[in-house]
Amino acid sequence: MEAVYVEGTDEDVCPECDSTRLVMDYVRGEEVCEVCGLVVRDRYIDKGPEWTNREGVEGSSSRVGSPTSISTHDRGLTTEISPGTRDSKGNRLQTNDGGRLQRLRKLQKRMRYSRAGERSLADALIELDRMASVMEIPEEFRREAAMIYRRAASKGLVRGRTIKGMASASIYIACRVMLAPRTLDEISELLEVEKRELSLSFKVITRGLKLGLPTPRAEDYLGRVASRLNLPMDVQAEALNLMRRAEKAERFHSKSPMGTVAACIYLASLKLGTRVSQERISSATGVSEVTIRVRYTAITEALGLDVPPRGVRLSPVTASA
Repeated sequence: MEAVYVEGTDEDVCPECDSTRLVMDYVRGEEVCEVCGLVVRDRYIDKGPEWTNREGVEGSSSRVGSPTSISTHDRGLTTEISPGTRDSKGNRLQTNDGGRLQRLRKLQKRMRYSRAGERSLADALIELDRMASVMEIPEEFRREAAMIYRRAASKGLVRGRTIKGMASASIYIACRVMLAPRTLDEISELLEVEKRELSLSFKVITRGLKLGLPTPRAEDYLGRVASRLNLPMDVQAEALNLMRRAEKAERFHSKSPMGTVAACIYLASLKLGTRVSQERISSATGVSEVTIRVRYTAITEALGLDVPPRGVRLSPVTASA
């Protein structure tokens, strides 16, 4: 890169001759006075873009390498010898050079897993990324799950346990940390992991890392369930209102939040005259119809609401009733 002339400001002048005609040499990292030749500043930090254009071709900008990623065991910092039979200039390699390059590729792959546990960590992060794709969770959730698994691995918590169980537990914890919790039944079914193994792995990680996870609330599940049922906005708003009122009652603090979601959706649909069957709600939430009816009755009693026949609007119980 050639030197670039920069017109100085009042605060950027030559201390020798007070000239503002300064030249920036980005190759040497120096700022030089064009009048007297004094080096005004050295070790200049280039604040321009980090990409470069190949051979000056516009639109061919490229970076030195891919960005670092916590989802890979080496954070994306290691190099890789690409396969092929040509060199960097496009010339075909000779037979001896091709054989030597193949041996270098093998050594490079071995060096990526030179430390103990790196092979297992790499396999685990690949499995974790696959599970995240199955669940269709955002990139932020994946990074959080990878960080949790890394911390568990560094503490030695993964020894003696399956990669599948620990990776699925990391995803479950990440969803709770990001305030978008999933149920154990949902993750167990989607990722084909036994619920008992998932629960045990969850306890191992939370106790070993001393994690203080936020308690799942019923309203955290509402959006996902409402999307599955294609509920109108007025039913969602009424269900949310009922959930917040029910959360104030101490009798529901120890209850499953998903059961409260199912009951409040059913209650809101009855209150607004919108038919949503218990069977559909049970299928969307994984809560049995019996549980929906029991929780529904408990909520109506706690909030002072009459239990109407199907299709009849609810009304608050008045003091004279």
